[in-house]
Amino acid sequence: MKTARLRRFAIVAGMACIVGVGPAQAQVRASGDGPTLVAEANAHLWWGDFESLERLHQQVDGPAKFDADGLAQIQRFREGLGQVVNELRGTGDSYLAEIDALTLLWATERPLSALAHTLHARALVARAWAYRGSGFAKTVTPEGWRQFSLHLDRAARHLASVDAVVEADSSAHRELLVIGRGLGWSLAQQQRIAERGLRANPDDIGLWSQLVTSALPKWQGDAGEVDRFVKLAAQATKSRRGDDLYARLYADAADADFSHALFENSHADWPRMRQGFRDMLQRWPDSQLNWNRFAYIACLARDRETLSEALDRVKDKPMMDAWGGNARRTFEGCQKLARQT
Repeated sequence: MKTARLRRFAIVAGMACIVGVGPAQAQVRASGDGPTLVAEANAHLWWGDFESLERLHQQVDGPAKFDADGLAQIQRFREGLGQVVNELRGTGDSYLAEIDALTLLWATERPLSALAHTLHARALVARAWAYRGSGFAKTVTPEGWRQFSLHLDRAARHLASVDAVVEADSSAHRELLVIGRGLGWSLAQQQRIAERGLRANPDDIGLWSQLVTSALPKWQGDAGEVDRFVKLAAQATKSRRGDDLYARLYADAADADFSHALFENSHADWPRMRQGFRDMLQRWPDSQLNWNRFAYIACLARDRETLSEALDRVKDKPMMDAWGGNARRTFEGCQKLARQT
């Protein structure tokens, strides 16, 4: 174990040399504060502190654990991990190779840890996408495609080899959805994966989000498939969340694909989305993120009355991440729309 520990710190030191100074370590406790959870997960992974990472994971994983925006705390935890795993993805393979080695070491040392195995799969997925790049398929070299498939397949096989360990971990199923999308698995197969993950944590709405992403037109899906999964998610959670997920998932689909043409190019129903946002804000009334997203989608629907109501809560401090592409211009255009009589 001593040798493994020394090797772990050598790997972390190597990561720091590659990317420079790491983020300040967050001295915080897990709570309903989403940014706090993101920062803490980020810091623990950055410094290679698996024990603290495992403790935090145990605190935030499971049903009925939400942040102040109504997202599952486990989603925020994964967001923090992603900030480290995907760091400087385009600068070469050295950094991601170090994370691959570190997470494989953790998974080997801790064969019964679902988190360790899921982290290793996530590192392999990040490596796959680094080889592929984010451009159109025609821009990817043959070697890029080969490495993309190779690393995704490695990730899938690793999770399959520890299926009994990760069965009750919704994050592992979320990772499988990302892997399956890249490898072209059918939507039916991906739906079965999501259903397994939701049995482990029915409040991990990130699984529904990944499933809807796989159904988007840019992933060779279509508007009808998107609508089917959004409605399925809304129905499955209606007793707990009303139409919250109908609004959230279609807003996510706008961010990921439909953009400002959400209501022209998808089957999104604005009255139902509006009710979904009201269900969401009734439960989490102080969420500025949700008020911003409500205002943005109301603007896309050209519902001036609802837009004005939401902008009254946003005021002059918009959260630009919630306003789609060309966010500043979009926000200013929506302000003008709200002022029209």
